Amino acid sequence: VIVASATLIFLVMVISGIILWWPRNKAGRRQRFSIKFNAKWRRKNYDLHNVLGFYVASLALVFAITGSVWGFEWFGKMYYGAISGGGSMKPYVDPGSKDTPVAASTNMPAMDRIWLQLYKGVPANGAIEVHTPETDSSSIAVNVNPDPTTYWKIDYRYFDQHSLRELSVDHVWGRLRTLKAATN
Repeated sequence: VIVASATLIFLVMVISGIILWWPRNKAGRRQRFSIKFNAKWRRKNYDLHNVLGFYVASLALVFAITGSVWGFEWFGKMYYGAISGGGSMKPYVDPGSKDTPVAASTNMPAMDRIWLQLYKGVPANGAIEVHTPETDSSSIAVNVNPDPTTYWKIDYRYFDQHSLRELSVDHVWGRLRTLKAATN
């Protein structure tokens, strides 16, 4: 709570700093984005503070927003609502295995059959993670990433552990192509 509160205060300070820094006219804009190298050391110091401070403020804004989202649930909901146009983020829910157990047609384990089925559609350098069900009523969770140089292109897929039927979900941890820009 202390770190999250400090991060929220830092976010307010960064936003207020950008507002105070923002130039009022065209002449001010030229002065704020350039460093006068042939001036005295005090002016160079002032210009360096202004110009570098602006660029660092953009990174600080990203860090402060991310920290506030992690620190406060209410801030995360408010931020998600703002970037999604008023939507609300649905929590993660395991779709669960609802089918009754059936006798396996082969002696190959269900997780291996799912892996082989998905392996055909993934490029050679892609990655597949198959997670064992946590309970008898949980689904088999599979993460498929066709491009391992990124972490955000992952398709989260769920399969009934008894019938191996793919299950659909209604939260952000689903198929990448079904996500909106706010959840991506």
